[in-house]
Amino acid sequence: MLTEYAKDKTKDELQKLDKNFMIKLLGIELGVNRVKCGMLPSEALKKLIVINKNG
Repeated sequence: MLTEYAKDKTKDELQKLDKNFMIKLLGIELGVNRVKCGMLPSEALKKLIVINKNG
């Protein structure tokens, strides 16, 4: 789902992804223990952007 969303977005837009957006994108309510799991894709994407930027 995140990959489909990210296709037409800029790096700056992707860096701004937050917890509320990810929960909406998933379309389900996450319990306290699952929020970290729900954020994992966006955190990985943000790290990839930084790695790509730094060479």
